[in-house]
Amino acid sequence: MAVKCKKSWEKFFPDYEVKEWNESNFDVNAIPYTKFCYEHQQWAYLSDYVRLWVVEREGGLYFDTDVEVVKKPEALLDSCRSFFGWETCDYINTGLGFAAEAHHPAVVAMLKMYDGLVVDGKYMFDRMQGCPQLNTEALVPFGLERNGSKQEVCEAMILPVDYMCPFCDATGKLTKTENTFSIHWFSKSPHGKWAAWKMKITRPLRRFLGNICNDFINN
Repeated sequence: MAVKCKKSWEKFFPDYEVKEWNESNFDVNAIPYTKFCYEHQQWAYLSDYVRLWVVEREGGLYFDTDVEVVKKPEALLDSCRSFFGWETCDYINTGLGFAAEAHHPAVVAMLKMYDGLVVDGKYMFDRMQGCPQLNTEALVPFGLERNGSKQEVCEAMILPVDYMCPFCDATGKLTKTENTFSIHWFSKSPHGKWAAWKMKITRPLRRFLGNICNDFINN
């Protein structure tokens, strides 16, 4: 999956430099949060922060290694300083991919959400908070309406689900539109093979139950 996705980036962004970030070019002890994630092997949560840190400093495009680009979003790249995508009607997720100029205020606001999450080596909540929750809550004070709509917030364009997340992880359904320029395939690599296998075998049941619910509502 990762190889296929990376090839799609090279196809649609041939003039861009593809850069990998790891322990060799990022200080995992940069803040208490990143140190905590690294020491506890919380790789997915660590990458949530690193992607923001990198784009805030250097600017550019970010994609997770399970995001396939299917066309170049030229109009967006030409018309806005930053864009993010809804994963659901309630939550933005930078793991889908995002773009921003260096030092963009929306990315700065998202980074600030990680301040104080770890104090004296201890996580301050009962469970780790994922990037959809933190990314979304960061933009609410700037006027973000949590309804999945296309809107401009904090000098950034927020894109509906079909632009960057047309694949439904729960049901396995792919619903591409003319707006779709990338697909997040939800490989779940940080969560292990069991998580990916469990989702695959339950998707048919979820689709079946979804159809039953729809029939019940419509009738």
